[in-house]
Amino acid sequence: MGVSGLPGDPANPGHGFRLPPLPIGVAGRISAKGFNQLGWHWWVFDLGFLSRPYDGRPACDFNAQGWYGCRAAARASTDVTYWPKALRRGTILKTRARVREITLSDSGQARGAVYYDEEGNLHEQLARVVVICANGIGTPRLLLNSKSKLFHDGLANSSGLVGRGCMLHAGRGVRGIFSECMDGYLHSGDAPFYSQQFYESNAKRGFARGYTLIVGGASGPLGTALGTNVPWGGNHHGVMRSRFPHIIHVTAIGEDLPDEDNRVELDFQAKDSNSVPAPRVVYSFSENTRRMLQHGAQSAREFLQAAGATEIHDEEAYPWTSHFMGTARMGNSPKTSVVNAWNQAHDVPNLFMLDGSSFVTGAAVGPTPTIGALALRCADGIWRRRGEWK
Repeated sequence: MGVSGLPGDPANPGHGFRLPPLPIGVAGRISAKGFNQLGWHWWVFDLGFLSRPYDGRPACDFNAQGWYGCRAAARASTDVTYWPKALRRGTILKTRARVREITLSDSGQARGAVYYDEEGNLHEQLARVVVICANGIGTPRLLLNSKSKLFHDGLANSSGLVGRGCMLHAGRGVRGIFSECMDGYLHSGDAPFYSQQFYESNAKRGFARGYTLIVGGASGPLGTALGTNVPWGGNHHGVMRSRFPHIIHVTAIGEDLPDEDNRVELDFQAKDSNSVPAPRVVYSFSENTRRMLQHGAQSAREFLQAAGATEIHDEEAYPWTSHFMGTARMGNSPKTSVVNAWNQAHDVPNLFMLDGSSFVTGAAVGPTPTIGALALRCADGIWRRRGEWK
């Protein structure tokens, strides 16, 4: 895919990178001094942006907010990495298709997928192996909707855990205002630094597990105005000039832990345009997560003060609405998990689930690289066992 980074991180030994790191900018240089003054761990963030030309794609030209889309194809999104190669090798991609359920054969094997096309016509795609990759909300929704005489409570749900243990990354942001001008809003739009000083469990802190501090320059004018509550009126422009572009933004991303009360279930009152029941997400922060994020905010303020911030603005804790995990958990026993170590359903041998739903903890880092690694590993396993899929 092409990842730029700096090898040698003492918190993550063994990491190596094909491409050198991207520039850290003004915010990175200020942040390094602040972390060094405190004696805390810090390292350059690993980014899926190309710092050098790679695999026929150009390097990042720092011309826009690449995190939200890159016209130069320097961002390692799958539309420019895996998908073009898959299509050239014969993959058939059906877009505007909405899967209603996974069907079963009389022997209890996955038979295929029933789906609606763009016009609303119903089809069944037969398959020797079925792989569900619909994220931690879409996957349990599909399984719960795939009821049959063999699975009255939803496909692969003999454990009763499909949809249970939903995890969302918990975040708490703190912004510091500095006299220096930050250049991050002109670049890739992501953080140059992170610290895992408080990543591991420490009973003295009053909570289990820990968090990562993600540090970077703030976003553009609108993000600055909203994030720091810039007032309207006669003083608006003066406050904006003092804050934009003068902000370093620190986010404490906490390791969410599974709680069976946090769940995804079907809502039979709310349905999509094909009358498929919608997912209903029930989620709240645990007391452990609240204490963790409070500690993270205190650490962020301490860091910003050490780095020289003249003003600090705290934010409320919030759940990230892009990382959905834990609703079809991995494990050795079919009584306490949904898939095994190869992402294979315990109950249906030719059914696999490949997304964040298999995670048993949310960790305190982005889930995509881990999902990608598990997907490659699972695909290799499916291919090695191809003789079993009749």
